[in-house]
Amino acid sequence: MNPILDIENQLTSIIQNGFTAVSGPTLHTVDSFAGTIDLDKQLRTVPGIFINFSGFGEPVSQTQFKTKWTLYVITHNAGGEEARREGDNRNIGAYDAIHILMRTLHQNKLDDYGRMKIVSGQNMFSEAFARQNVAVYALETTLNVDWDLNPDEAGLNDFTTFAADWDLATPDSQIDAQDKITLETAS
Repeated sequence: MNPILDIENQLTSIIQNGFTAVSGPTLHTVDSFAGTIDLDKQLRTVPGIFINFSGFGEPVSQTQFKTKWTLYVITHNAGGEEARREGDNRNIGAYDAIHILMRTLHQNKLDDYGRMKIVSGQNMFSEAFARQNVAVYALETTLNVDWDLNPDEAGLNDFTTFAADWDLATPDSQIDAQDKITLETAS
């Protein structure tokens, strides 16, 4: 299995189990996402923790890499900024969610991998979040992963289509050209 997907699945399960044991208000969602906070989507699913594979750094050894993960704690409470952080009798606050997440995850061993390490946390405050009555915190984590760099190529699908959008004028962020090439395949 792909280590990124496997780790994402394990993190989801570990976090859900950590919050299941909690009495009182708890999470609505534990899910993964690509990294852009879509308030319209996330507001329908908070309070929640959203898992993002953020990449990896220098190799630790020939086949081991330090992967980086960001866990976003997102809470919503119309009762104000303090209620978003501290919660109330109906909604878990960001501080309690962070506390439970850290207790559940830090130094937890993932099957077939090492121990997850929480390395930093950050308040992601913005005026846009405040207007939506949302608190967002990001916990940065690392996990050393042994990567199979010699996969069995028999399990890979044929490369048949290449598609690319090209932005030729750097400052405008507009698509200036598109390519799509489909190769013939043996039937």
